[in-house]
Amino acid sequence: MAHFNGLDGLKEFLFLSGFPNALARRGVSALVVEKPGVGEPLRKLGLHIFAEVEVPASACIDLSRNVPGRSNHS
Repeated sequence: MAHFNGLDGLKEFLFLSGFPNALARRGVSALVVEKPGVGEPLRKLGLHIFAEVEVPASACIDLSRNVPGRSNHS
C-alpha cells in the first residue's frame, strides 16, 4: 500500500501509531510518503508542489518495486 499524505505530521502519526507494522503483520507492505509541498520536503528541502504529482508518486512506486522480498503483485 502506498500512502501519500497532504497534512503536516500525518506521516509521523501513521508511523508512530504502528499502522505500517500492523499491516506488515498481515503481509501488507506500506510505503508512507510525504510529497513535495508539505511538511519536511517544503520546510527543510524547499521542494514545492507542482501539478505533475505523478512524478514523485511514480518514483516511489518504482523504488518500492526493487525492495527485496516484495511480491510481484501490482
